[in-house]
Amino acid sequence: MSRHVVRPTSEPHIDLDTVRETLAYMHADTRSSERLAGVHVALGRVLEEIAAVEVLEAPHKAVSRRNVLELPTAWPRFVPWSPK
Repeated sequence: MSRHVVRPTSEPHIDLDTVRETLAYMHADTRSSERLAGVHVALGRVLEEIAAVEVLEAPHKAVSRRNVLELPTAWPRFVPWSPK
């Protein structure tokens, strides 16, 4: 039996905006904890590194319709089923 092996040919596709937002929430949550002071500092350094990478990618990053998920402006109203 043969195995199909997928070899990465380039960097993984990571959404840095989502990573940055998640780490920013964690960074804010650890601000008031003395026990997590080291984690707070480390997360700050990671956020600075992400900002540096985003500055380097800014000229190459173009927003296209493929990158944007449009959400509906009004959600459908749920109507429970009932026998008539």
